[in-house]
Amino acid sequence: MDGINQEYVVEYIRGLCKQKDPFLLALEQIAEERFIPILEPETAALLEVLLSIHKPKRILELGTAIGYSAIRMAKAAPNALITTVELREDFAAIARDNIESQGYSDRIQVVVGDAIPSIQELNGPFDFVFIDAAKGHYQEYYEACMPLILPGSILFSDNVLFRGTIAKPSLAVRRKRTIVHRMRSYLEMITGDERVNTCVLPLGDGVAISVLKGDIGERGEGE
Repeated sequence: MDGINQEYVVEYIRGLCKQKDPFLLALEQIAEERFIPILEPETAALLEVLLSIHKPKRILELGTAIGYSAIRMAKAAPNALITTVELREDFAAIARDNIESQGYSDRIQVVVGDAIPSIQELNGPFDFVFIDAAKGHYQEYYEACMPLILPGSILFSDNVLFRGTIAKPSLAVRRKRTIVHRMRSYLEMITGDERVNTCVLPLGDGVAISVLKGDIGERGEGE
């Protein structure tokens, strides 16, 4: 068992989440060939369901890669504007091309740079945040995003169980132990943070979903 769930269960669920969009299928193939991490099929399905329920107006993504998740979110939330931050200029260039080819350049803005300084230069509010950047810095991303969201906003953190090593650190190879320690601290922090309600799910590579507490009516402010 390489992931956090039994392989036969994962294969069955993924068989139910078969990709039908030819362009996304092509991106998945490119990502596999070039060893570029993208959303697991079951995680993407959950993300799309949440977006269809929440109907966000502005989405912030940390970790663009080649634009796969941004495009999927644009399809799932047709009225949302998306700002996505990517550290690598080469990935950002590929993402922009992919986004333009799908006609989403007017809805998806790609920002190139370190996540924290980039977040600090953005103007909120955002009502959905997707965190999928450097795993050792999730807590910094989370705190940087807090001033930019309003009550009722969702923070969706991917890869939080890191192939199960977060639950059992002894499974982690030495070079990954710092990341494991930091992610454990992140999960302990968000599940104990009185500002949010959080659940952690053993789906894909682990997902944490946090909702900012407060009067949801305040979401209308500043929009």
